[in-house]
Amino acid sequence: MSYSESTFNPSDQCSKWIAKKRDLLIDASRRNRLLYFKTSETKTLQIIEPSLQEIYDWLIIKEKAFEFPALEEDFFDYLLDEDEYDSIGENPRSNFNRIRNENELYTKQPFKRQVKTLNTLRKESTLTMEEKGINTLFLALGFIEWIDP
Repeated sequence: MSYSESTFNPSDQCSKWIAKKRDLLIDASRRNRLLYFKTSETKTLQIIEPSLQEIYDWLIIKEKAFEFPALEEDFFDYLLDEDEYDSIGENPRSNFNRIRNENELYTKQPFKRQVKTLNTLRKESTLTMEEKGINTLFLALGFIEWIDP
């Protein structure tokens, strides 16, 4: 069999090599928190107001900072209870949107828990920056849930 008749294809070899190296770079195991995210009471804040688009516009387009206001423990209870919509005749969020400041982020967590979580995130981010020189504080806007068929 001559060289011209062989099935050797350099582009196939190159593709296989690239695929092997890519697999080494991508950690698809459960250690990868981007693929297998778990909420944590001390490291996760679920933002309920404003919308994802408003957050993106404020942070990326306007390049401005947000604040977390101090609220009463039960401030959002009536906003999150859909049964209340019927009893008061309108969506309570519409009144809330008229009074909220555009630079404020509102979470589901009570204020004391929110402050504790924010302090934990700040401390861990500062420590990682000092020790390793990398920024590990991230904001995730929305999630896609994938279920293997």
